[in-house]
Amino acid sequence: MNVVIASVAICTQNRADSLARTLESLCGMEHVPSSVYEVVIVDNGSTDHTRKVCNAFAARLRIRYFFEGQRGLSIARNRAIREACGRYICWTDDDVTVDRGWLHAYLRSFAKYAEAAFFGGKITPLLEAPAIQWFAQNYREEPLHYLVALRDLGAEEFLFDNMHMPFGANYAIRMDAQRRFLYDHELGVQPGRNRVGEETAVIKSMMGAGLRGYWIPAAEVFHHISRERQSLQYVEEYFLRHGETSAYLSGHLGRRSVFGAPAWVWRSYAESLCGYYWARAVRDPKVWLLRLRDLGMARGQLKYYLRERSNSRLRARLLQAPAGRRAHGE
Repeated sequence: MNVVIASVAICTQNRADSLARTLESLCGMEHVPSSVYEVVIVDNGSTDHTRKVCNAFAARLRIRYFFEGQRGLSIARNRAIREACGRYICWTDDDVTVDRGWLHAYLRSFAKYAEAAFFGGKITPLLEAPAIQWFAQNYREEPLHYLVALRDLGAEEFLFDNMHMPFGANYAIRMDAQRRFLYDHELGVQPGRNRVGEETAVIKSMMGAGLRGYWIPAAEVFHHISRERQSLQYVEEYFLRHGETSAYLSGHLGRRSVFGAPAWVWRSYAESLCGYYWARAVRDPKVWLLRLRDLGMARGQLKYYLRERSNSRLRARLLQAPAGRRAHGE
């Protein structure tokens, strides 16, 4: 019986056509026998034709499809871990296409660095045409290079450190290590919650435990950036997620607040709001995009604190209610 070395894992939701493009690119990989890898698809509650797309590729790829009805990216990732059979799990997304040598590069690295627990490869953004001008002129620089997941750490392999880590669209983890370090359900996008960073938290935990990882530049994927993402609204929403995540990770709400949020959050929001609209009026995109990042972060922090304060008050009222009323949800 052939041993599955790599499980290519993709978590998806309502991106059937984009997923089809990803799977087509997997069909075009070179120098990789089909017997050594599988493709694990976790459908996290899609209502489109995602399952039909997976069925359509079943004759060309060893696809194992799983429907995970509990929504949440970390939940879907952990389901993929439970179902995967490979010695390594190779993570990618439903909005990328892989280079022909992508998996081959990882397989060589698994053998070359047998002691390593994780690996990360190059991510090259591709903008849907016609690209938005201000976006196309600035996506390789801060802050947009984070949004498009641009990752290019050079042509030489090297050992990752705390300043250099893989990005979520393209990384691989030895399965025994991955099962020790699962994804935090409090991180990752979920309905009604916009947190990110679940993969970064796992990598940091691994490094904190003394595990090592390598940059593998030959393992390249191409990240397709739709015109919808080339918009002011999406840029702000992206950094709103990061603001909410940073607020969550910072810990306690504290007792002192102004209308439900710490005073410094309101101050940061007011300053970033004024700074953004001033920059939009008199500065070029290189400047006002940085201010838009700050505004998105501040709004994310404010949203988190207001919601958590409201939730904590609701919990307190429920605890104070008579037992009979609590039982009936009143």
